[in-house]
Amino acid sequence: VDYRRRGVICTGSMNVAQGYLTPNSALIEVVPVGSFSICFSPECFDLYGHFQFGGRNLPENLDEVPAELEKLDFIQVIDNGLDVAANSGQEVMVYAEYFSYRVIS
Repeated sequence: VDYRRRGVICTGSMNVAQGYLTPNSALIEVVPVGSFSICFSPECFDLYGHFQFGGRNLPENLDEVPAELEKLDFIQVIDNGLDVAANSGQEVMVYAEYFSYRVIS
């Protein structure tokens, strides 16, 4: 699954989610309906932040990106593990055909 292009990027951290709020946005909880797959790294709080604010830059040679990502030990789980991923407080990428949602604020 190409999670970055086809998935919904979520966070298990309420603080991170609230940091993305603007006066014109809402905080929502999303839940996959039916079959789903998730991908997350217990080593990476936020992939964007990992490179931009974690003292790392994207490698100049884009061929090195997969090796950098491999170091983060991403986990992919199908039809299971949503609670574990959400409770990790890390960025979680979720792929499903359908989602339900609930507006939190």
